[in-house]
Amino acid sequence: MSRKPFARLEDVLGAIALIAAFFMLGVFDFKKEDPLVEAGLRAASGEVIREARHAVKVEVDGRDLTLTGLVDSEAEKTRLLNGLRQIEGHGSIDAEVKVLDPAVPFVTSFEWQAEGGVTASGSVPTEAARTRLSQVFKADLAGLELASGAPGKWLEMAALVAQAAGHLEAGRVVMEDHAVTLEATALTPLDAGRAERLLEAAPAAFNLSVDMDLLDDGSPMRLSARRSVEGNIRFAGKLPEGMTIADYDLSEVARSPVSAPVADWDTALRLGVQALSHLRIGHLSVTGRSLSLNGEAWSDRAMAQVQDVMAELPEEMIASVDVIQMDDGQPFDLTVTFDGAKAEATGKVPNDLNLRTQGAFLGHPMTASDMTLAQVSANPAWWDAATRGLEALGVFDAGEMRVRNGRLRLSGQAFGPDERARIEAALRPLADQVVVDLDLTLKDDGSPARLLLEWDGKTARAKGKLPEEMDIAAMAETFGAPVMDDGIAVAYLPVKPRFSGAVDKGVKALALAEQGKLSIDERQLRLDALLRDPDAGASVKEIFGDMPEGYTPDIVLDFLDDGRPFYLTMQFDGQAVVSAGKVPRDLGVASQGAIFGREVQADDLSFADVLASPEWWGAARAGIVALSMLERGALEVDSDVIRLRGRVSGPRQRDIIERRLSYLPEGFTASVELTVPPETDAPQ
Repeated sequence: MSRKPFARLEDVLGAIALIAAFFMLGVFDFKKEDPLVEAGLRAASGEVIREARHAVKVEVDGRDLTLTGLVDSEAEKTRLLNGLRQIEGHGSIDAEVKVLDPAVPFVTSFEWQAEGGVTASGSVPTEAARTRLSQVFKADLAGLELASGAPGKWLEMAALVAQAAGHLEAGRVVMEDHAVTLEATALTPLDAGRAERLLEAAPAAFNLSVDMDLLDDGSPMRLSARRSVEGNIRFAGKLPEGMTIADYDLSEVARSPVSAPVADWDTALRLGVQALSHLRIGHLSVTGRSLSLNGEAWSDRAMAQVQDVMAELPEEMIASVDVIQMDDGQPFDLTVTFDGAKAEATGKVPNDLNLRTQGAFLGHPMTASDMTLAQVSANPAWWDAATRGLEALGVFDAGEMRVRNGRLRLSGQAFGPDERARIEAALRPLADQVVVDLDLTLKDDGSPARLLLEWDGKTARAKGKLPEEMDIAAMAETFGAPVMDDGIAVAYLPVKPRFSGAVDKGVKALALAEQGKLSIDERQLRLDALLRDPDAGASVKEIFGDMPEGYTPDIVLDFLDDGRPFYLTMQFDGQAVVSAGKVPRDLGVASQGAIFGREVQADDLSFADVLASPEWWGAARAGIVALSMLERGALEVDSDVIRLRGRVSGPRQRDIIERRLSYLPEGFTASVELTVPPETDAPQ
């Protein structure tokens, strides 16, 4: 049993079309519900809505037809309904459609950026148009709203705009009825030309306005660099944005968003500049794939460095190198030794700085020892350093100069500040060209004469600057003690005589002090001193009573003692001992208690930092011992007398005390008033 093949789709559709044609000609007149009738009506209505602008369809129910969907306008709705009415055999005809609102004016705008993304707003006539433009823009244009009223050939115009945008970096298009405005930025003139050629095909009904800016002038990427004899490299040309060469200023080079012409182009630029930096003078030019370098190398090493760098160029680059070697490459190096009368030069110098020229700048005769004249010239910085260094060296009493590798060194001795000023004036213009090392010692630095003298009671230490005739040995005689040199410079420049007079008086005054500090310059004298007592202070003031003209001494004096004589009183009530008066510090209450044999309390007792005479100290000790032998009493020790009064235990004790006080130190006398308690009756 064999199976029959299924009918082909073309045969079915053909049969339906034939039935529809027969139906329209009135050949068939079936019942309303006949399936063949509905098929014929569907086929005929499909032909009517074929040219609709939007998605519409006809629903067939028996012989009844209903138009549904979206129509562009009332006119289109009427046209479609009239077409349906022309179908033979139809029943009722209804319309359930939405009529699209018109946009007046019909405005659509597109905006895009170089980094990507399209923004659309306004109206679009059909979904088909939206789909077509989305494909050209490669973006979702959901922001457009369907509206009627688009001018004729609107989609053709919009598609041209979308194609042109593909050649532009960024831009904005506004389509308002037949007016189209394009504002955009093109990367190069070539890109702008492509967009403009597309827009030339715009339908004649549209009025097109184009405003185009260029990000690049269309000239090739290039770099030009020149190295001067001073070592500076200047750049010009045009480079891609963001491309740099480390350690160099490219601010004068134009920038473009266009990419480099070949891969590793930035590497070629870097290597070219590196090779240029090894030349004394030279020029580098890089355009597209071509690189050329020419100039002068001043050493074997520089020549080899250029060759090594050029060997690393990318294979895509075509290099042309024309470099001439001018010198052996050893740096200029001039050393001049000057003894105050003549000078000797050694080293390598340019041919325009021979011995005669050097002598002219130095101002003294020149001789040479192992000096080489080069055939090339020095750069201006080295020349200025050498000639100004020679001019400055001529002011020295004796010294040495060396100029090498951007550095000038001068060392030696000159007389004084005037000479220093002349040397510095000669060197000042070099500040921005070379490093200047000046090691200058002045025979006299020009600072004023001065003396700082410190005295600790045993040794004096002096520093400052004194006239040549002033000897610290004479100060030692005044002190009667050594005077140490802690840094005394000699003043070779004239010093006013009044300074020496002030020093003489200041030294004599300080010698009277226990310790202190004396400071003297050519205008002021200051003395800070610690003296034994006011009597020594009076002697100091007497010394300063007749100061040299112009000096007003600033004197600060402190005293170990107030000048009052030592005086001691002690009260003993049989239990407590109370001390008062003025005593040396080594006879304080502790010492008094040790002598007395019990604790001593102080009442208005002052201490002096000076020692008492041995006689007074001995008299005070004898009085304290005598007071300790009383039952109660009082003691007074004055400058030359001891007064003791009180009560003793008996006649024998009184005799012992009086006998002891008869042996006082020389110059002291004793006044003794002692009482003995009355005798009591003997026990029965």
